[in-house]
Amino acid sequence: MRVRLFGSTTSARTGLLAALGMSTRFADQQRRALEERLRELQEARDLSGAERACVTAISSLLGVSRAECLFFDSESGTLWSESAPLSESAPRERRAVAGLVAQAARTASSLDVPEVSDDPRWLPDVDGGQSGERLLALPVVEGSQVHAVLVAWRGTEHAPFTPAEEARLARFAARAAPVFDRLSRELEAVARTTEAAPAPGLFRSEALRSQRGHGSLLRVPGESTWAYLALAILLGGAGGWFCVARASCPASTDGTANGLE
Repeated sequence: MRVRLFGSTTSARTGLLAALGMSTRFADQQRRALEERLRELQEARDLSGAERACVTAISSLLGVSRAECLFFDSESGTLWSESAPLSESAPRERRAVAGLVAQAARTASSLDVPEVSDDPRWLPDVDGGQSGERLLALPVVEGSQVHAVLVAWRGTEHAPFTPAEEARLARFAARAAPVFDRLSRELEAVARTTEAAPAPGLFRSEALRSQRGHGSLLRVPGESTWAYLALAILLGGAGGWFCVARASCPASTDGTANGLE
């Protein structure tokens, strides 16, 4: 009996160690996949690149066939995608006033919906998706600012999203948030610079050099410089002809000189 118990205990221990080893290897694989996806995201220089990196990350980390990264503007209440819509029922830009994804954006909280058609908040024309699909939506938040919503879709023929999968996506979102914040600030700076920059050729360099003490600028249109020069030449020529014509006229005399007494 003791031998059998010992043998059973040994087998159970061996099985437990094997399971722990597999779990450790799986965790290492997931960690490496997470770091690789984050490197791809950090290399993005615009929203399109960031969106592609996030979609790849969602598909890789959760094993889903369809994923979205929707950017969110809290001031206008707009959710949008930089890429083409996945389908006619998933518009490229949508108002965050109703729907499942909009709620995740507005409340900065995750949503796990086992079957979208069973949820009255689901609006196909706004959320996209179709009956018979599961949805996991998780916002990317930095401080109090929601930058985007990561959306994963999975058919009901597959297992529901697990808490472990949601935690995995949440770790990616937390690490991605500073990257989104940096991209947001960089794009805002570029937009401000573009709006503040004068039109090319608006002010000539000589006008800038002649800036007055009170800060005003003398505008000198570059296209009119040759016109001013031509006008000066014409006026100078007209004055010269006037002088020549006057010199060639005979001197005028008064009445006495002509014998009129």
